[in-house]
Amino acid sequence: MRLTFGRLIHNYMEEFTDAFTDSHSLLGDTTDKKVQMAWQLFVSLEYQVQVADRKVQAVFGLNAFLVAALSLQSQEPLREIVQGAFSFSLAMDLLLKAAFLACVCIATWSALKALSPRIKMPEKGSRTRRSSLFFFGDIQRKESSEFVSAFLGLSNTEAAEQILRQSQVVSHILSTKYSFLRKSTIFLLSALAIWVLIKINEFFA
Repeated sequence: MRLTFGRLIHNYMEEFTDAFTDSHSLLGDTTDKKVQMAWQLFVSLEYQVQVADRKVQAVFGLNAFLVAALSLQSQEPLREIVQGAFSFSLAMDLLLKAAFLACVCIATWSALKALSPRIKMPEKGSRTRRSSLFFFGDIQRKESSEFVSAFLGLSNTEAAEQILRQSQVVSHILSTKYSFLRKSTIFLLSALAIWVLIKINEFFA
């Protein structure tokens, strides 16, 4: 029976929680159970990154809908507007539409930053970042035989340390993603509120 990725993560998290009920697995040397727990933590963080990316895609879709909705309205060139009769309703319409476009632009920019956040994590006491056997960027720099040999030569302690270091990197990425996603959502909701005000202003014009 095939398991969905979400169900697989759910099973991992159940095992991760169950491991804490076994006090012997958390004491002493780095056991297989500890390596498994570290790996389950890493997988759960990776899944949360995918969930964040799906939310960003939803923000992009709604942004595109709002811009399309505004473009479908009849627009007059600014020169004709200035030369014509200027009223409070017209001034309010221009102000609201400018605020609407500003919110949509900021929401889109924040969503783009959420898709590819840049983080800096200098390690204390070290000027260079350690190579990881669990990061694709470091893996592709190694020869195939070198990578296989290094991976098979990992002890439990080394494997757990590398997985946990990579988990910390992913957690920083996830935190940055949600920070930009939160900002994008706030400005998107602001754009929706302004859109409602635009329609109200048109109704009373």
